[in-house]
Amino acid sequence: MVRLAAERVQENDLAQIRAAAFDMRDCIREQQAADEADVAFHVLIAEATHNTVLSGLMTVLSGLMREAYGPSRRRLLDDPARCETFVREHLELVEALRDHDPERAAALMEEHLQVATEELRRLQREPSA
Repeated sequence: MVRLAAERVQENDLAQIRAAAFDMRDCIREQQAADEADVAFHVLIAEATHNTVLSGLMTVLSGLMREAYGPSRRRLLDDPARCETFVREHLELVEALRDHDPERAAALMEEHLQVATEELRRLQREPSA
């Protein structure tokens, strides 16, 4: 999906994706929940494909992620250090999209999702604090 977004992204898409990354950063700095900004970032990338099927699929997947990882995802996004890493990764993705570099965007997204998934699984195994 991110490869196609890198090929098709337009300036207005980039502005919205970048804004979502900065919204996430601002939420973290203000000690507010960053979940909605994170979801918006990923949904906006899907929308940048200009493919309604992929955009709709991402919206559905985002909802499923909330259900499947609910409390663990909130704990993950409550950690400022971890979130700062995610924001940095998001901004690197914005650069790859801006450069219309599908291979770099795909590699960055794969790494980002792999780390996030590993962290979520780890948090699910840990007792809640």
